[in-house]
Amino acid sequence: MRKTLLAIVGVTLLLLPGAGYASPERNTNGDSPGIEAGSVLPAPLTAVYGPSANFAMSSDAHVKEGEVHHGELVALFGDVVIDGTVTGEVIVIMGSLRVNGTIESDVVSVLSETILTETARIEGELINLGWPLQRHEGSRITGELVNISFMNLVPFVDVDTESLLLALLKFFFLIKLALLAAGFVFTLITAALIPRRVAIIAEAMPRQWGWSILIGLLAWSLFFIASCIIAVTIIGLPLAGALGLAMWIVKWVGRTAIFFLVGQTIGRNVFRRELPHMSSILCGFLAYALLYMIPLVGGFVTLGLNIVGVGMVILTKFGAEEPWGRGHVVEPRPAPPAAGAATPPPESTPPAAT
Repeated sequence: MRKTLLAIVGVTLLLLPGAGYASPERNTNGDSPGIEAGSVLPAPLTAVYGPSANFAMSSDAHVKEGEVHHGELVALFGDVVIDGTVTGEVIVIMGSLRVNGTIESDVVSVLSETILTETARIEGELINLGWPLQRHEGSRITGELVNISFMNLVPFVDVDTESLLLALLKFFFLIKLALLAAGFVFTLITAALIPRRVAIIAEAMPRQWGWSILIGLLAWSLFFIASCIIAVTIIGLPLAGALGLAMWIVKWVGRTAIFFLVGQTIGRNVFRRELPHMSSILCGFLAYALLYMIPLVGGFVTLGLNIVGVGMVILTKFGAEEPWGRGHVVEPRPAPPAAGAATPPPESTPPAAT
């Protein structure tokens, strides 16, 4: 039973991002008007359990009153009603389970609304993961009861939510908004602390964007490799943390420079004038925020900003006034005369007047 549960939970976590959940309505006494006793649930795909059927996907199942289902009963993304008797295990994943009859073995409910009515009898264990268990006081469970309800901790998610996928999307939307707000604060801090360096990085970007992509990819690759090597030992964890902090600072400096460049471009092409320094950065950040909130698109845009931004910061020596290789200017030496060429006569200096 334990091995079966672990396998089921693993499969559920793999299928969770693409699955929807529809729960029937319930009233205050714990009954569900959407599932009437003795009725067959409407199925998206026509499949109803009989005496020998053991598995259905995206389908609903009904063991009628007086019917005996021999063996296991497994439903994935389907709703199950048991008015009769099931001799084997009952496993429901991301659907719903209503028990009016008898289950002679264990029951596993994963992210599924589970309802035990007054006449429900479970002669084995009941493991309920995800949604709160709705149990009538007259129901009976012979074995151990494991009830872990965590979905009610997620914002916008409860047993009355029409779609689990929609609720999760709302939750991730709030997370993206929080990350965007934090990024806005980091951008303002960077723009206020090093405005000159941000402008220098942005000025060099149109001329060296190709090199910035190459250098950025190389820098990120070396960063991940070095972090993995350093973090292998406990002693190296602080150093790995310091390296991560340094890379995080470089990333935000590069992002701020890109925001400044985008804002300057928008100011010239849209507003027909040069925007002030902070206004340019805010305008560029607003354009990024609009793209960031689009699913998938925001991820690719962020990845591109991180690569190009880090590359430009390295190419410009963190926005230094002098680029790489130009810190020390060497005076060129005069070329030696060619072989056979006539050498000009030495210039004579007139004698000083006495």
